[in-house]
Parts: sequence; structure tokens; C-alpha cells
Amino acid sequence: MIVEVIKDCFCEAYLHELLRYYRPGLVEKKFKTGEQFEVVEKWQNFNGTYYRVKVDGKSHDIDIDKCKIITR
Repeated sequence: MIVEVIKDCFCEAYLHELLRYYRPGLVEKKFKTGEQFEVVEKWQNFNGTYYRVKVDGKSHDIDIDKCKIITR
């Protein structure tokens, strides 16, 4: 499945580390409107539902409310 980012956002795992476990050297993981990614999996926890995508060999999590499905 391919999704497109409809609102600028950060990787949810990055936000979690930034807000709860901040340390120098964290690498910003920002997604811009219009970028498209292939979804590896859809998952959820108590905070929400997310798409896990691979970018340059690394996994990132995007809130489903900030994406729209392009193809299934």
C-alpha cells in the first residue's frame, strides 16, 4: 500500500524520544506534504494508529491522520 503525507509531520518514534527521553544527537525525522511511502505495516497502541514505512532502510512511524492512501 502507498500513502501520501497530507500534513507536514515528524516520525512518531522521534517525537516520543524528543519529548520523553531527550538527549543530544537525536536526528530529526520530518516528512513533508506530498511525500509518498510504501507501508510496511499498520499498527496501534494506546496513543493512536500508525503506518510504519521504510525510508532509506530505516523504519519510521506516521500517524494515519496525517496520510491518505494512494494505492492498496
